Amino acid sequence: MIEDLVELPITLTQDHTLFELLGHRDETSWVEKARFLRDRGGMALIITHPDYVSNPHLVSSYCRFLQEFAADSSAWKALPRDVSSWWRRRSKSSLKEVDRE
Repeated sequence: MIEDLVELPITLTQDHTLFELLGHRDETSWVEKARFLRDRGGMALIITHPDYVSNPHLVSSYCRFLQEFAADSSAWKALPRDVSSWWRRRSKSSLKEVDRE
């Protein structure tokens, strides 16, 4: 939290960096990192740009990445606003010690 702002970390390489600068040809890097994060209870957050929608090869990579996790019942497929709402509720919560006697 930054005052009233919930900052969500970008945890997967940006599409331009991955495909243009690093020269990757498919979604393998995204899938591996997303699996790594999921297995540790982390969040996979990716930024994609509409500039690359005209490239069918890259669109196919996006689709395969999404298909990889579509049926994964262990993954919460939330919109950023849903994650923000969860963090806001969590930040307002508190722990109370309970006497178990």
